[in-house]
Amino acid sequence: MRTKQEVIDFLESKVGGGVPHPGKPELDSQCVTLIKALMEFLGVPNPYKARGHAKTAISAYLNEGIADPGTGFISVFSNKFMGGGYGHIWCNAGDGVGTYYESNGKKPLVVTKGEVYSYDAVCNFDKYIAENNGSDESEKEKDMLLEYLGMPNEEEARKKLAEHLGEVNGKCNWGAEGQNGGYLGKAREKLNNPPPAQTVKQGELPETLQFSDTMLIIDTATTDKDGNVTGATYKK
Repeated sequence: MRTKQEVIDFLESKVGGGVPHPGKPELDSQCVTLIKALMEFLGVPNPYKARGHAKTAISAYLNEGIADPGTGFISVFSNKFMGGGYGHIWCNAGDGVGTYYESNGKKPLVVTKGEVYSYDAVCNFDKYIAENNGSDESEKEKDMLLEYLGMPNEEEARKKLAEHLGEVNGKCNWGAEGQNGGYLGKAREKLNNPPPAQTVKQGELPETLQFSDTMLIIDTATTDKDGNVTGATYKK
């Protein structure tokens, strides 16, 4: 999957240059070769497969199921009356109006952008855009739930997670007594009842003092006449 910005950056990187066709130098920088390079970048199956001329390419994409009909974030257009009978094919990337990109159009054998033409065929490759298939983070979260909790699907995994957290009717009691082995309850008890601070006399000063849940390492200390610690500096 590619992000929208990655697609735009890829097309922008081609502007002003040519686009080579692997194994077929006679097709270097042809209009359809830019689309093939874009398909390869997106991860479309068999991007350099021969699919006829520019005027029939979109029909082939749709028939093979590698593209969807209509416009989208990354759209491909063609006009069968252009290109001296072979047709012309170009693409557009972006939300809303977007930007048009073509090869061997306005400038021979060079990628340019900005030209707008009439078209008689259109498709889109949005299925290969990450934003159209849920965020990468949500997919990672789902995979982690399934693997860590050993559940067959996301619904069962989330039920298990709710049970694990002691959730009842959409509310979580964070490990009340008798639930979850009590370990969340013990954690809550520790937070609510921190251990008391230590009292230390001169000559018995340890290397560390524990105040609540914070461990401080003493650097220097001062005491009163009875040997009680009245102040200290701590190492960071």
